[in-house]
Amino acid sequence: MTLGTWRDIAIVLLAIQLFVMLVIPLVIAFFSMRGINWVHGKMPPLWEKAHHYSHLVRDKTGEISDQVAAPILRTRSKVESWATIIDRVRGVDRSSPPQ
Repeated sequence: MTLGTWRDIAIVLLAIQLFVMLVIPLVIAFFSMRGINWVHGKMPPLWEKAHHYSHLVRDKTGEISDQVAAPILRTRSKVESWATIIDRVRGVDRSSPPQ
């Protein structure tokens, strides 16, 4: 066997190795795209259901937070109005910040 023969064998082996190294990622990409297309086809009903429940949670959270905050805001409003009345009687101006 001469050097030319070994060169030809090396070229064939490198070509086979390159072919295998390119085919494996292509097969992975092909099946990944098929999987993504399958998931994309199944997602619209799930997105609609998730959208419905997220709106339901948002609405209920708003209602409950308003119910919780209402007494606190009423109390704070009364305290501030009484504080304003007391400050006016005492002659204190609360509109300007203290220095």
